[in-house]
Amino acid sequence: MLREMGGDAVGMSTCPEVIVAAQCGIKVFGFSVITNMANTDIDDAVVVSHEQILKVATEASPLVVRFVKDIVNELPRL
Repeated sequence: MLREMGGDAVGMSTCPEVIVAAQCGIKVFGFSVITNMANTDIDDAVVVSHEQILKVATEASPLVVRFVKDIVNELPRL
């Protein structure tokens, strides 16, 4: 269903924080690092270990650090 609506990924942990921030009038910028694929086919289960997720997150870390630094540097201009 979400793919049909144009979604590429679905996160689990950002929505509650964004809802509360919006209710408080706080501007929100969110980003996520996708570290594993979810099972999309119940007939073909995908098993992902914690070690695999940590490996992907570690590999993404330098890019995430650079991205956050770039965003922080832009904040005074917003």
